[in-house]
Amino acid sequence: MGREQKHFELRTPEHFRAIASPVRRQIFFAAVNTGPSSVADLAEKTGRTVTSLYRHVKILHDAGLLVEAGSRGEGREREALYAARANRLTYAEGKLPKASRAAIARGIAGDLRRANKMVSAALESGRGVVAGPDRDAWGGSSVAWLTPAQLREVNEHLNAIYDLVEGTPERPGTRPLGLVHVLYPIDP
Repeated sequence: MGREQKHFELRTPEHFRAIASPVRRQIFFAAVNTGPSSVADLAEKTGRTVTSLYRHVKILHDAGLLVEAGSRGEGREREALYAARANRLTYAEGKLPKASRAAIARGIAGDLRRANKMVSAALESGRGVVAGPDRDAWGGSSVAWLTPAQLREVNEHLNAIYDLVEGTPERPGTRPLGLVHVLYPIDP
């Protein structure tokens, strides 16, 4: 993939509470893609107001998911800069506490709601491309009976996709795209 990925393992209840919010997930990944950013920069990238982000940035910072990365400006115009702790957040291995499992589920649900909103808007406006090599709106569902080896292969492919897309900065000739996947066990 050409570039090293920095991973941060979510372990504490504070980590999981911080990332359970769809707004905070959006802020975190905006920081991943833009590098050191002020709250105003993050507001512009997320399409939210500056005042609505201060509390969320503080929660992410207090949980260690955003770190201070200096400042810019002088005097009253001075503003703190924040950077993402890593390009990718991973979950600690082993059994997670109930509150952490619930936070993961809330985060996934929020990602799916946001994806639904964005896909619907793109398709209604005619901007979404649903076929061909330039397809930018995908969706689907499948049920499979997989062996442990096949499941490991699926996970390897998903990791390769995230290695390719995570932490890619905005630059000429690029446009922002969202990617959400859900792999889940089905109770028979």
